Amino acid sequence: MGTAAPDDIHIFGLRYYPENIIVHTGDVIKFVSPFGEPHTATFNGPTDLIVSPFNVFDYQDPSASNVFDGTNYVNTGFVCNDEFCDRKEAEVVITAPVGTYSYRCVFHPLMVGYVTVVDAKVETPEEIDYRQWAQLRNFQMAEDIAIGKALATKAETEADNEDNLVIVGTGNGRVQVLEFFPSVLTITAGTTVTFRNDDPFTPHTVTFNLGNVGDGESPVVASDDSGSFTITSPEEFATSGVLEEAFNQQKEYEFTFPNPGTYHYVCIYHDEMVGTIIVTEAADK
Repeated sequence: MGTAAPDDIHIFGLRYYPENIIVHTGDVIKFVSPFGEPHTATFNGPTDLIVSPFNVFDYQDPSASNVFDGTNYVNTGFVCNDEFCDRKEAEVVITAPVGTYSYRCVFHPLMVGYVTVVDAKVETPEEIDYRQWAQLRNFQMAEDIAIGKALATKAETEADNEDNLVIVGTGNGRVQVLEFFPSVLTITAGTTVTFRNDDPFTPHTVTFNLGNVGDGESPVVASDDSGSFTITSPEEFATSGVLEEAFNQQKEYEFTFPNPGTYHYVCIYHDEMVGTIIVTEAADK
């Protein structure tokens, strides 16, 4: 479930590797997620994840049965290598008749995989040559990492060419890049910075001083629902709330910085996303 780039750019492929697995009736599929991003493998779950509102936490726990007969609902629950999830791997037993069946991740609307059940007399690719099957999986991973690097380059260029803009991650629904572009921005006091999420399917926040959140405050609820907020101190808690276009959330948020200082911020959903705003004295002072 998912892949990550091997360098310092946090790129994740939102795909099952391999995307289509060929099995016999009675085989067991093991779903493994070695990274912190949560996924599910959900058979016959919600279909229109973008338009129809639903609570992803309804799918946090595994279904009562992990045996898929081709018609029933089966869900692995949240799978990831992080304390957010109870498990980093899950198994589904396939008893479905010959045919092709789809499943998806409830977190990521475009992450769809397929199970093709073949007759017992037909050899599966693993039986024919496991190395060839592994090569296909690795090719799909490399393909997605290349797409992620191209998306990162595009975000870097756009942020460089527009004053006082921070791009809060980017992606295309199949690949996500978990970075702020730029990760460090230097401005003068009084400047307003726009934070824009360019990944329509991945939620992010811009949250300052999470440890100082007060009673009645929440990092997923914007400090001001007008779409902008003035943060007066590097120690002050402030947040954009959830930025995500696909689920009818706002795509961008503005923060104004009237006072000099170094302001650190994070995305509460992705530990690897950290950024800094350095505010210097205004030129006329």
